Amino acid sequence: MVIGNGMLAKMFSSYEMNKDIIIFASGVSNSNEDNPEEYKRELELIQTIEIKENITIVYFSSCDTIYSKEINKTYYFHKLQMEDYIKNNFSNYHIFRIPQVIGQSKNKNSLINLFIYNITNEIEFQVWENAFKNLIGLQEIYQIVSYVVNNKKKLNEILNIINTNYYSILEIVNTIELLTQKKAHIIKVKNGFKPFYEYEKISNIYSEINMKFDSDYLLKSIKLNYNF
Repeated sequence: MVIGNGMLAKMFSSYEMNKDIIIFASGVSNSNEDNPEEYKRELELIQTIEIKENITIVYFSSCDTIYSKEINKTYYFHKLQMEDYIKNNFSNYHIFRIPQVIGQSKNKNSLINLFIYNITNEIEFQVWENAFKNLIGLQEIYQIVSYVVNNKKKLNEILNIINTNYYSILEIVNTIELLTQKKAHIIKVKNGFKPFYEYEKISNIYSEINMKFDSDYLLKSIKLNYNF
């Protein structure tokens, strides 16, 4: 079963008829969301799922929950609340914490969507020149999650699914400039930091499926997911 209709839900559509695995992909997607009703909706939706011993639930959380106290966003505290609910109520679960996703979505405020929109429409925007992001494409998320879930690996664990590379904001902007053939109109702000996401728990999975992130991965992934 797949719960949701966004880009993650569509990517995992092959699980729609699976009665033993629930892909819960109907979470709040905008990390800047300030409407408490949206968070309430997600919690109430997961509470409607009938809990059975043979059911495995797959939930997508955020890598940045580890920085929740520093970032101090309702979104990340909510993700932790959802993780706790799943751990306390389901016998079988997979919680995958993911970073910024490369893929077209309804969320216009997602990093890549916003940058592409601003650059193609020649809109001036601010960038934190000291900020780094971890970016991973929908296809890699699907490949990793499907392998873990289908082979019943790392059950009842929280795993970070990440790119082994981190990209500066300016590198991301330059990559989109290259693909759009347009110059970005940016205002540089001296702010930001480089996060670090643990991936030792899943490194052996990457080896088993030969998951590698080449030096040109960012360019290729944005090109694929945005049809450049």
